[in-house]
Amino acid sequence: MKNILSCLIILFGVSLTTNAQNVDLTNGINYIRVQPSGQTGFSRAFGLNSSNHLYIGSVEQTIGNIYFFNKGTDYLMTMLANGNVGIGTTAPDTKLHIESSYDTKIKLYTTSSDKITGIDFLGQRPSSAGGVSHHFIGTEGVGNYNFAINADEHLLLKTNNVTRLIATSAGNVGIGTTNPTEMLEVNGRVLAEEGVFTNPLPNGTTFTDYAERNLKCRALGAGSLFAPYPNGFQESMFSVMDFPQSNLQAKAESWVSLQDRNNMDRFRVISEQDGDSRLVLFDKTQSEYLRIFEIDDKKIFQMKKSNSVFRLGKDVNYKPEHMFLVSGGSSLFEGDALISGNVGIGTSNPGTYKLAVNGNIRAKEIKVETGWSDFVFENDYSLPTLKEVAQHIQEKGHLKDIPSAKDVEENGIFLGEMDAKLLQKIEELTLYTIAQEKKINVANVKIAQLETETENFKKLRQIVFELQAKIEKIENAKK
Repeated sequence: MKNILSCLIILFGVSLTTNAQNVDLTNGINYIRVQPSGQTGFSRAFGLNSSNHLYIGSVEQTIGNIYFFNKGTDYLMTMLANGNVGIGTTAPDTKLHIESSYDTKIKLYTTSSDKITGIDFLGQRPSSAGGVSHHFIGTEGVGNYNFAINADEHLLLKTNNVTRLIATSAGNVGIGTTNPTEMLEVNGRVLAEEGVFTNPLPNGTTFTDYAERNLKCRALGAGSLFAPYPNGFQESMFSVMDFPQSNLQAKAESWVSLQDRNNMDRFRVISEQDGDSRLVLFDKTQSEYLRIFEIDDKKIFQMKKSNSVFRLGKDVNYKPEHMFLVSGGSSLFEGDALISGNVGIGTSNPGTYKLAVNGNIRAKEIKVETGWSDFVFENDYSLPTLKEVAQHIQEKGHLKDIPSAKDVEENGIFLGEMDAKLLQKIEELTLYTIAQEKKINVANVKIAQLETETENFKKLRQIVFELQAKIEKIENAKK
């Protein structure tokens, strides 16, 4: 035992004199006693107690620090009177203080494949909370070589004495918050290259109500959170929902929705599995005003409000009643355009006309469906005499029933009505022509009769001439 203690004295570099007044090596007990300078009694420095435990230090006397050093080196380890231990420093300010100008490491190692290596941190709690807190950092062992950090309650990560990350005993993780209510709650901005959120429920799932369905089927939520439902579900400003086919809906659907801060729907896109797609916009009163959807094979764009305006192109002035605007370009319609109201081209006021054009019209053919003027050929039609026509022209300067040039300039003409009136005049001219032809035919008969009579007269005259010549010849023969 004395040999061991002597080696310890040499090893720890304790400077003791061999004067019997200062060191007691022959006390017949299992420790070495030393007499500090200026003291009259001895104090145990090294020894074994009755339980065979090795003690280093003073029992009977109060001493200063304990130093461990080696020749040619600075102090290797220091134990202060307050219990602080320093390695590489003689002024440890905590229970264990390690300091070095080189790499500083602590190595814990076990050669066993099923044992753990780590550090336990124990702390006192009130007896009502269990008495002792137990925290661990190290390997898991038992064939599992993961590095583990285990806390009895919350696990905190701090910088500048401010909690930056917390993992609660309930399993929720918070960044920038100390009271996370979800598996991960971040109070701040997140920068990532990619995010994958997936936990789809199978088709055929049964829900008690729509609130439970929404709670279990939200794939992503962002923005403001609104007052929770009784089951705890909170609507968010932006949501992505993945609904399976269930007792609440015949087909699986996926939703993307946007709400305002009053928890009012504003935008929603819905796609059905093996079904239709819908895009819906709402106004601030939760009233739908735009819908793009499918019905069978038809794709429909619908603006449901009576005060809706559809505008293509740049800004343009328009009247409140204008609902469809195209500016800054041309329009192409490859199918039929069916318009039940009035259309204005080159004018913003078509009036009561179905089509009002302020400009020239070019067409290969125009079909006008209107009344026609065949009544001219009816027996009871009163055909004006040419004398009456001439008198009207002389008095009015235009044909009867035909507008004057001034009227046309001021009011225009109705094409169908004017064509009918022009046809009326043509038919009247036709009747005049037919009447004239009848008169001409009668005159021609009379002329032919006159010509026949003239020819007969010429023959009779010839006969008279011939008779007269014969008479004159006879008279001359008598003489």
